[in-house]
Amino acid sequence: MMFNCLEPDPFTKGGLYAVGTRYKLDDYTPYIYYTNNYGATWTKITNGIASDHFTRCLRADPYQKGILYCGTEYGMYLSNDAGKSWKKWQLNLPMVPITDLAIKDYDLIAATQGRSFWVLDDLSLFHQWNESLINKKFHLFQPRTTWCIQSSKNEKKKVGENPAPGLPVTFYFQQKPDSNTIARMEFLDESNKVIKSFFSNTDKDSIKLTIKRGMNTMSWDMRYPDAEKIDGIIMWNDGLSGPLAPPGKYSVKLVVGQDSILQTFQLRKPG
Repeated sequence: MMFNCLEPDPFTKGGLYAVGTRYKLDDYTPYIYYTNNYGATWTKITNGIASDHFTRCLRADPYQKGILYCGTEYGMYLSNDAGKSWKKWQLNLPMVPITDLAIKDYDLIAATQGRSFWVLDDLSLFHQWNESLINKKFHLFQPRTTWCIQSSKNEKKKVGENPAPGLPVTFYFQQKPDSNTIARMEFLDESNKVIKSFFSNTDKDSIKLTIKRGMNTMSWDMRYPDAEKIDGIIMWNDGLSGPLAPPGKYSVKLVVGQDSILQTFQLRKPG
């Protein structure tokens, strides 16, 4: 057997995951073993992985105990119970060998054999989700810490697509609000002063909050409101865009009728 991945358990002293392969001996069985006593005993943990999807790598989520990500010859698997059971977790990833995985700043990066690198953005949403949220009328997830930089979306063909620029905010609605229910999203500074608001009942694209049933995502450009345009004004080297919010602590509030949810987040200085 060839062991090509060893992953320490970030939550258990003496814990280690070992991923092995025997495909060179025409054995495509997945092999993942776990020890919690420095290797004195080992337990095989591959329940749910297809019998011919031989394993290549495993990474333990450093932020959430019990979550494991596994790369196999035929795609990705996920475990929510420390490897007691696994389920296919392919999303839009092609059926391709996953040769290695890494977690960086809440992003999951997958190295593939023949399909370049893939990145699953923002694992913090996955950490915050639980089944009880389905029964709530609406929910606002805590945004991740974001860099105070401006980025643009890459529209070129045959090139990887960048995340949407700005601060992504994810929220959930059990049902789309009716026309009599007004929802708004407010971004506030550290002193709880409103910086910018978005509304569900406006036709103005720059401040419109679009809502559908289920999961929703919107993006704040991290800027204060634009300056007002004066008739006859001539701008030679600048525009009317509002200033970029400085690094610091902020809040976002989702207000629906008389109810609201508040979440805090940080904007971080690059470097």
